[in-house]
Amino acid sequence: MYKTTISKFKPPLATIFLIPPTVTLCFIAFFSVNAPLGDQWDLVSLFEKVLTGKADFEDFFAQHNEHRTFFPKLIFVGLALISNWNIKYELYFSVFLVGMTFLLLYKLSLLEGRNNFSNSKHLTNFLTCILLFSIIQYENWLWGYQLLWFLINACLAVAVLIIASSNNFPKRLYLAAIPCFIASFSAAHGLLTWLAVMPSIASIKGSYRQKTIRITVWILLLIGTFTIYFIGYQKPSYHPDTLLFLKHPLGTLYYFFTLLGAPIVYHANIPLIVKTLGAILFSTFFLLIFYFVKYKSKFNFSLEIAPWVSIGLFAILFALITTLGRLGYGESMSSRYTTCSILLVVAVAHLWRLSFSRNVFITSIFIGFIFMNSINRIPPTIALHQQRLAGETCLELIKFINNLEHSCLEKTILPPPLTSQLRKLSGILEEIGFRKFPKDVSFITEPAKNYGHLDSPPTEGTLITVSRNGTLDVAGWASLPDSQEIPNIVLFSYGDRKSFFADALVNPNSPIVDTTPNSIQFNKVEWSANISFESLPPGETVIQAWVYEPVGKQFIKLDGEIKVNVVE
Repeated sequence: MYKTTISKFKPPLATIFLIPPTVTLCFIAFFSVNAPLGDQWDLVSLFEKVLTGKADFEDFFAQHNEHRTFFPKLIFVGLALISNWNIKYELYFSVFLVGMTFLLLYKLSLLEGRNNFSNSKHLTNFLTCILLFSIIQYENWLWGYQLLWFLINACLAVAVLIIASSNNFPKRLYLAAIPCFIASFSAAHGLLTWLAVMPSIASIKGSYRQKTIRITVWILLLIGTFTIYFIGYQKPSYHPDTLLFLKHPLGTLYYFFTLLGAPIVYHANIPLIVKTLGAILFSTFFLLIFYFVKYKSKFNFSLEIAPWVSIGLFAILFALITTLGRLGYGESMSSRYTTCSILLVVAVAHLWRLSFSRNVFITSIFIGFIFMNSINRIPPTIALHQQRLAGETCLELIKFINNLEHSCLEKTILPPPLTSQLRKLSGILEEIGFRKFPKDVSFITEPAKNYGHLDSPPTEGTLITVSRNGTLDVAGWASLPDSQEIPNIVLFSYGDRKSFFADALVNPNSPIVDTTPNSIQFNKVEWSANISFESLPPGETVIQAWVYEPVGKQFIKLDGEIKVNVVE
């Protein structure tokens, strides 16, 4: 057995490897928002049961969509208890999981018997580090619920390393089954780790009988896990037909290769390039395996190539099962899928290094692509950040929002038809001490400074007749003059009500420059909305626009108002 300690992980080299995780930590610190989103709201009832002592095994084992998220739920509960459910704890835990995954893959590369610390290996490991921490996965970095994706990758790396590094066959087989079991009950695609690890198991030296026993034992463990997983399982009714690929074989291939190519190039306007790169990666993976087996047989297959075959195979299996399950939703360029497909790039880079040794040119190209791909994800990240900030503000003001189903909460926090549950769920969060929602907020109708204006329609003083079934386009600008921040939303009230029937998200990409001499103010932003009057009573009333000033906990009225006559 080769010496595999990381004692030769020299300080200058360690410093270089710290760059990608540092960038990711800064990215999360700047763009993260402490507001639950989407699937995270399903955890609220679990938190309540845990804190009231009513939680049981079924609450953790219960199916969520097509997933069994038993182990992530344990993590979510633990992090929530120590942080009062600060979502950012989940994001930083994801970074921890990725850091562990990198160290595991780094150590896996040290098991190879030749050129243990060559420049080629260092460069490939640096590419691995860049890939694992890349901003390409921005959706998963900024959504705490997605830590389960990083957990599954870490479990796969643990299982492969155990099989590759232990001398005791029965022991390593059963030890490797533990992380695969954890992955299986983290999300549905975690079940694929059992299949992905099989090449590593099959590569272990031994007689035909020994190999047969090993594979048989592993298959029995796999069957046992699958049996437990599908106890009481029900296919979600909204899932598309999984046999759709039979009707659209070409579209299926396009979808499959798009998933594999997305980590290298992301551009929705040039999907053909993404598909082509995915096909090249897929072909290169198997060609390298063939080349290694045919021309490099003098080296130890089990220690050198089999682990990377397992890593790459997991990404391919993931892309395959995702294609079959999601094809009916249409082609997706979602960044969250790249967390798994990135592993194919990692595998190809290491297989190329093992096959040809000189990989500086190829690895440098990969690094360049990943860097440009990460840069391309910044604009959608900025847009997502602004949307999440608006959602955080909407959630804070939930007690003042009348119609949840047609509010900013529906646009940013939880999609319909689940939005109607938010009032109840937010009440639970307040009861268990995980959130505080202001009740007594001042309404300032005559502010000392100008916080904005309701510009359109320019009919101040004119009565507009509108139908309760109709809508009206309104627009204006808003600001927080005492802050460098911009308002996240604009809210609309009618009459003398101290609550809001409609809202508008601001456009952060449209700063307004103040034309006053010697004054340039960039924290003024435009907003527009198409407001509905279905919740308003018939008769004449006045529509007013407001912004929320979070420091002083007060609503500030914008200049201008609209007089309307609501008719049936």
